[in-house]
Amino acid sequence: MSARNPPSARAAELRQDAEAAFRESAALSPEDLAELSPEAIGRMVHELHVHQIELEMQNEELRLSQLALEAARLVIWISISWLRWAIARSANRG
Repeated sequence: MSARNPPSARAAELRQDAEAAFRESAALSPEDLAELSPEAIGRMVHELHVHQIELEMQNEELRLSQLALEAARLVIWISISWLRWAIARSANRG
């Protein structure tokens, strides 16, 4: 990211959380995984499911933002087209 366009606080927080989770999971070797208790495995599966849901929700937010952006661009395009038509019509009248 450039200095002109810093990441939002939410994005920075999500990045920090993801890096912390990665450090925790990266520290587990296959032998360590085999030694995990069923409760620990259950917690990890739960965390993965929650993370998957978070990603799906973020994806939906991005999709809705994209639709809003496309709608805004369409409104601008229509406004500019109407203005050009009005100017051309005015110029042709007199």
